[in-house]
Amino acid sequence: MSTNSPRVDATVFETVTDAITDSIVAFEADGTVVFANPAARELLGYTPGELLERSVDELLADDQRSGLVRRSRRVTPDERTPVDGTVVHRAGREVPVSLTVHAESSNDRDLYIVTFRERGASDSSSPDRPEYERQLKALNRASRQLMAARTVEEVARRTIDVVETVLRRSLTAVWEATEDEALHAVAASDEATSASGGSTAEPMPPVTGTTIEMTVFEDGDPALIGEYDAVANPAHPEMGLEERFLVPLGDHGLLGVGSSGDERIDTSVQELIEILGKNTRAALDRLEREHVIHQQSAAIDAAIDGMAITTDEGEFTYVNDVYARLFGYDDSDELVGTNWQALFAPSEVDRYESEVLPTISEHGSWLGEAVGTTTMGAEIPLEISLSLLADGSGICIARDITERKAQERQLEALNDGLRELMTADDREAVSQVSIDAVEDVLGFERACLRLFDPETNRLDYAALTDGADRVLEQYTVYDFESTLAGRAFREAKTVVDHRSADAARDRSGVDYASLHVPIGPHGVLTVLVESDAEFDERTVQLTEVLAVNTRTAITRAERVHQLKTHDREMRRQRDQLETHTEINELVQEIGRQLLEATTREELEETICGRLVATDLYHSAWIGDVEASSDRLRTRVGFGISSADLEAIEGMSIESIAHGTVERMLETGSVEVVRSYQRSGEYSAPDSEATAADVLSTAAIPLTYGDHLFGVLVVSGSGESLFGEETVSGFDSLGYVTGFAINAIRNRRLLLSDSVIELEFTVSDPDTFYLELTEAPGCVCRFERSVPIEEGKILNYHTVTGTDPEAVLAAAADSDQIEDARVLSDGDDSLLLQTRTSNSTAHAALQVGATLRSAVAADGGARLVLEAPGTADVREIVSLFDEQFSELQLVAKRERDRSVETATEFRRTVDATLTERQRSALESAYAAGYYDWPREITAEELAGSMGVSSSTLHEHLRKGVWSLLRAFLDDHAE
Repeated sequence: MSTNSPRVDATVFETVTDAITDSIVAFEADGTVVFANPAARELLGYTPGELLERSVDELLADDQRSGLVRRSRRVTPDERTPVDGTVVHRAGREVPVSLTVHAESSNDRDLYIVTFRERGASDSSSPDRPEYERQLKALNRASRQLMAARTVEEVARRTIDVVETVLRRSLTAVWEATEDEALHAVAASDEATSASGGSTAEPMPPVTGTTIEMTVFEDGDPALIGEYDAVANPAHPEMGLEERFLVPLGDHGLLGVGSSGDERIDTSVQELIEILGKNTRAALDRLEREHVIHQQSAAIDAAIDGMAITTDEGEFTYVNDVYARLFGYDDSDELVGTNWQALFAPSEVDRYESEVLPTISEHGSWLGEAVGTTTMGAEIPLEISLSLLADGSGICIARDITERKAQERQLEALNDGLRELMTADDREAVSQVSIDAVEDVLGFERACLRLFDPETNRLDYAALTDGADRVLEQYTVYDFESTLAGRAFREAKTVVDHRSADAARDRSGVDYASLHVPIGPHGVLTVLVESDAEFDERTVQLTEVLAVNTRTAITRAERVHQLKTHDREMRRQRDQLETHTEINELVQEIGRQLLEATTREELEETICGRLVATDLYHSAWIGDVEASSDRLRTRVGFGISSADLEAIEGMSIESIAHGTVERMLETGSVEVVRSYQRSGEYSAPDSEATAADVLSTAAIPLTYGDHLFGVLVVSGSGESLFGEETVSGFDSLGYVTGFAINAIRNRRLLLSDSVIELEFTVSDPDTFYLELTEAPGCVCRFERSVPIEEGKILNYHTVTGTDPEAVLAAAADSDQIEDARVLSDGDDSLLLQTRTSNSTAHAALQVGATLRSAVAADGGARLVLEAPGTADVREIVSLFDEQFSELQLVAKRERDRSVETATEFRRTVDATLTERQRSALESAYAAGYYDWPREITAEELAGSMGVSSSTLHEHLRKGVWSLLRAFLDDHAE
């Protein structure tokens, strides 16, 4: 809060401070108070700013109100005649004072300044009064210098100078409070430094909590310490002081003035030192406020996003450097005072005024996109967040989304290229279109597509970019067995080779970092970059998308070629191709809609509804298989009546959908049956059956990993509905749907405000951990489960009540454990690492639950799972009932989930870690690799995970880098 009104010029108060030395109140002709100095506020009991805009009559006793204002109007500018009066303290008590009224003119306005002091507080007839007033004036002048100081050290040094030059005291010091709960000298007079044995680095020894000085600082009241050499706990007994006057400086520190010999500290000197202490404290308060403001301003200026503040009229009052640079300005000050409309085209301004500003007025905020205009006239796409403050001003946060828009355009261009792929006539044409997309859309100068020749067992070039042609012109073929491209083709998985600048050439003779993506059974798409560059995850994903669609296009092209060999076969396969094209487009459209689904029900309705909406299929429904009852529970259906869905639930698995569901459960893949309808019954189609008479039904498994979420049954008329390509498309749809269901479950578990806690008791003598704890006193507690390569899982358990030899012997005898190690052996417990192909924790994740705890003892175990409130408890119980011979649900509890602030951090890290990096980090952490001293060496850890030491170190190094980047870098995302 301000201590003076903006209605009066600050130079007036400089004149007043020079002329008047006691309590000061200034008021205008109507009696309104416009200024009050600290002495007046202290005498009257008010805080800074509370006296402003009050009537001066409120400060006077009842019998004197209005008289002061009338008398002030008659006083001449030079008249300073003291009169006796009475002022009223805020608490209501009256204080007798001696008043002096002084007239002053400022900016054509009359101003009246009343100076008063408590009668009896200082005797004006004292022979030292002139000296006291001289010193007080000097203190007032010094106060302005204190307020101009820029550092704590400068404030302290000027305070020392005032004591030495004005008060003639040479044993003075200023201490600053620090975090070590001590007071350290910031500055001291030369004599004080010499007498205390101080130095340039530390002018005086510090003040600690056991001294009288620290006691005064903590009490917060000034104190005169007489007979200083006789007190029990002085901070500086070596100085030989007779007196020391201590003035606390709030939380900042302490001002101390000492005396020896004839330098006594009488009452008037104490008053002056206290006044100086208040001024010093005020200067330190100002520095502290400025420091906080500077920090806040620096934080805003350092933000990754552009930030600006506008008035209610739209003019900028603050702009950080990032915001200015967005629009091409070198200095943010250039925008201050201008209107935001100058940064946008007229059409964009019109849109904001008609659409955005009404929204902000109604809701207080708005988030959306806009197009700004730089100083050079270029357009810049922005994501903008606007917030309206109570005073009508606004806060704007802007982010450049040029890169995001470029990525969107890249995806659109890639989609356009995919449509062109589907029109190519043969494998070579598809290859060239794909390579053009790599160069034009993905932006790589060196790329090639090699097709597999089964006769020569080699990968031959089918298309190259010009840059790759220059690099690879001497290599007409790629050896199938010894190259990275051959490896990618043989193993049917993407291979990325990140090479350093001095890496040795492989047998291909090419010294480039390379990316090799298989195109199914047809060949390999390869991209090359300079050896010091790397492929990010997005690049790999986009290249894989292109490869998948290239595979589809090549398959289509080959099928077209086959159709040309025979008229009847051509018609037949043309129908399949058209159907496949529609299904492919349908699958792509459904895939896009899957990303928008928020619940499993919405997801399933989207799939079934979209399938039936085409002319290809007349029914589509989804059901869950209940292993315990050998029945199928329908979930959603389109093109099929509710009565038929209910009837399906009463049928055995083998009789549903002509047996396709049963065969699908046996094979785990898409199963199709075609039958001919005659007289209401179905039979195998004969040669006389037309395509319209053939009823084709397919059962598609909805899977993710090893878990079956359900079955999609689709039926339609026509023999070619489920050709090879269509079945492949439905297989992909089943996998994508299973992935989406799993993601929705995990998202629901993460975002659910309430969860269900399920507690089970388990007995199964064939389970290793339960068999292990049959020994009396042995307890096994689950710690964590970490997936590693080849579908293996590392489990970590804390085991008590037995010795390592017994544990390892039991593990060696168990068929469930592939490898076991004791990582640490304490006095009463050991840490056991086991490798297996199954884990209770990962089984829980398959049904959308989380294993919170598992403890085995006396041959039994107690498991606690956490699932979202909408979870299917019956499904969870059914899954775990299949794993254990005896399982009992003993408790089901609903509770609110507490918000964990670490979630955002973990999501950020997860986004940057590969599965191998995460597995390596989790294994290293659980195994005690990061403990001190280490519980396991890197070689031992690598052996337990089945990887080389160098591979482990690479994963750990990249994983730790991702963790540090997420933790230390504000712009990691």
